[in-house]
Amino acid sequence: MKINKKTRISTLIKENEKTIEAIGSINKNFLKLKSPILRKVLAPRVNIADAAKVGGVTLEVLVTKLENIGFEFENELKKTLQESTKKIVKKSTSPSMNNINIILLDVRPILDSGKDPFGIIMKAIKKLKDNETLQIINSFAPTPLIRKLQEKGYDSWSEHPKEGVVYTFFKKQ
Repeated sequence: MKINKKTRISTLIKENEKTIEAIGSINKNFLKLKSPILRKVLAPRVNIADAAKVGGVTLEVLVTKLENIGFEFENELKKTLQESTKKIVKKSTSPSMNNINIILLDVRPILDSGKDPFGIIMKAIKKLKDNETLQIINSFAPTPLIRKLQEKGYDSWSEHPKEGVVYTFFKKQ
């Protein structure tokens, strides 16, 4: 199957079940896709470029893993590998230190229970006051969520305080 950087992870899994193990070898968080519930709700939201960001690897690393299980990439992807991998999550120099009104939401237990935290996150976003910042604690950067909320007018940045922990912050512009 020929794919490109915009191909959804759900499409890859439908085509080849080995996709989960292949991308799971990059980052253990992808192994959560073995859960049918999480696979159903998360995989359609993430494309190959997003998965590389979430996995904390270059697009080239992910491409290699997928090629190893039989996927073929369009030439457009090969040309833009280096360009795409430079555009990771928007970061800032520790803006969280300037925010005293942080609303904390740890989604790790929700994901560990096999549920999708998207609805809970969106409820928290709707309740945010202008002077508040939502801090999401997760084991990976929620790239599709970051993109969606940036489209809705939220600034975002991420911090990695220790291995396997990502703080992602959202504040209305």
